[in-house]
Amino acid sequence: MLWSYFKLHAPQQTTIEASVKNGKVVSLKVTPDSRRKGIIINSKFEL
Repeated sequence: MLWSYFKLHAPQQTTIEASVKNGKVVSLKVTPDSRRKGIIINSKFEL
Protein backbone atom coordinates (compact mmCIF):
# COMPACT_ATOMS: atom_id res chain seq x y z
CA MET A 1 0.00 0.00 0.00
CA LEU A 2 1.52 3.30 -1.13
CA TRP A 3 0.31 6.67 0.19
CA SER A 4 1.17 10.18 -0.97
CA TYR A 5 -0.04 13.54 0.30
CA PHE A 6 0.55 16.97 -1.15
CA LYS A 7 -0.48 20.55 -0.58
CA LEU A 8 -0.13 23.00 -3.45
CA HIS A 9 -0.47 26.78 -3.34
CA ALA A 10 -1.80 28.00 -6.69
CA PRO A 11 -2.74 31.39 -8.21
CA GLN A 12 -5.82 33.33 -7.06
CA GLN A 13 -5.31 32.37 -3.40
CA THR A 14 -6.02 28.71 -4.21
CA THR A 15 -4.84 25.79 -2.09
CA ILE A 16 -5.10 22.18 -3.26
CA GLU A 17 -4.64 19.28 -0.84
CA ALA A 18 -4.82 15.67 -1.97
CA SER A 19 -4.10 12.17 -0.76
CA VAL A 20 -3.32 9.38 -3.20
CA LYS A 21 -3.43 5.71 -2.25
CA ASN A 22 -2.32 3.03 -4.70
CA GLY A 23 -2.77 5.42 -7.66
CA LYS A 24 -6.25 6.54 -6.63
CA VAL A 25 -7.07 10.04 -5.35
CA VAL A 26 -8.83 9.28 -2.05
CA SER A 27 -9.28 12.86 -0.89
CA LEU A 28 -9.21 16.21 -2.64
CA LYS A 29 -9.75 19.57 -0.95
CA VAL A 30 -9.71 22.78 -2.97
CA THR A 31 -9.95 26.17 -1.31
CA PRO A 32 -11.85 28.26 -2.29
CA ASP A 33 -14.58 25.87 -3.49
CA SER A 34 -15.17 28.01 -6.58
CA ARG A 35 -11.78 26.86 -7.96
CA ARG A 36 -12.71 23.13 -7.75
CA LYS A 37 -14.11 23.13 -11.29
CA GLY A 38 -10.66 24.02 -12.64
CA ILE A 39 -9.00 20.90 -11.24
CA ILE A 40 -8.08 18.27 -13.83
CA ILE A 41 -7.10 14.79 -12.65
CA ASN A 42 -4.63 13.04 -14.96
CA SER A 43 -6.15 9.89 -16.49
CA LYS A 44 -3.35 7.93 -14.78
CA PHE A 45 -5.17 8.52 -11.47
CA GLU A 46 -8.73 7.72 -10.44
CA LEU A 47 -10.93 10.01 -8.37
